[in-house]
Amino acid sequence: MKGYYKNDMLKFIAAFFMIIDHVGAIFFENLVILRYLGRIAFPIFAFYVAMGFFWTSDFKKYISRILIFAVIAQIPYAFFSFILTDNYYGMNILFTFFIALFALYFFKRKNYSISVLIIVLCEVIQALTLIKFDYGVYGILMVFAFYIFKDDKIHRNLSIFCLTIAYIFTIYLPLGIPFYYSFIHRQMFCVLALPLIDLNYKTKILLPRYFFYIFYPAHIAIIVFVYFILS
Repeated sequence: MKGYYKNDMLKFIAAFFMIIDHVGAIFFENLVILRYLGRIAFPIFAFYVAMGFFWTSDFKKYISRILIFAVIAQIPYAFFSFILTDNYYGMNILFTFFIALFALYFFKRKNYSISVLIIVLCEVIQALTLIKFDYGVYGILMVFAFYIFKDDKIHRNLSIFCLTIAYIFTIYLPLGIPFYYSFIHRQMFCVLALPLIDLNYKTKILLPRYFFYIFYPAHIAIIVFVYFILS
């Protein structure tokens, strides 16, 4: 697993698909294939967060870094969300990763009740519509799946597939849409990230250490800026 830190090709791929997703959301609303392809990005970043937790030698610095950049990213993310929905949507994905890491911290120390409580509280807060976290509990549990099954690809892939089906079903259930439609929901495209994670990349790319932390708020800010310039 540690080899991923010697080649950032996978991280570059995730950034590429994230740009496709966000550009498609703002500028090419009718070109839905961009949003479908964009689903590939999140599992890859969730994988890196889980592996970062596994390999970090200083958890406090790691989670603090996530929180700092989550706060920074929230400003452009709020504008981005307003453009999409004409309303404030919620907290950006780095806050979701922060909660996942916080819960993993207690899970690793076998304080399972606290870990579960954190996840349940996140869901309760969302259910009460007090604060919305990007991908919510689904995103948190995906980080858990990558961490728990880091050495077991079969169970990892199966758990993420089941999590995704369950996540989509919770969207469709209040609408009365049949369960089998879950398999054609755009979020199902996220499973395409799994074989990409396992590929042995020959082309070597090394990105700056804090690439993702800077890339995430920066690319959203640029997209928002361009949108307002063109409006």
